[in-house]
Amino acid sequence: MISLPEKLNLLQTVSDISEYANFMVLEGELFIDLENEQTISLLPGEIFKVPAFTQHRTRSTIRTVNLCFETKEKDIKGNS
Repeated sequence: MISLPEKLNLLQTVSDISEYANFMVLEGELFIDLENEQTISLLPGEIFKVPAFTQHRTRSTIRTVNLCFETKEKDIKGNS
């Protein structure tokens, strides 16, 4: 098991207060580890909204198909 400081290094941050990430599972099971050491488990058809400024990472133990939705204004090409 990795320590919390090591775990936080692996997490992503939703940095803009107006942004958030939604995850929806189509197949399998998705785990979302949050910075407060809480883990969310999603099964097919379930959706979870990661609040802005929340560090998180996704993982699975089996083959999982999921969608990630972000705000319409988000530039998916990586341009500022």
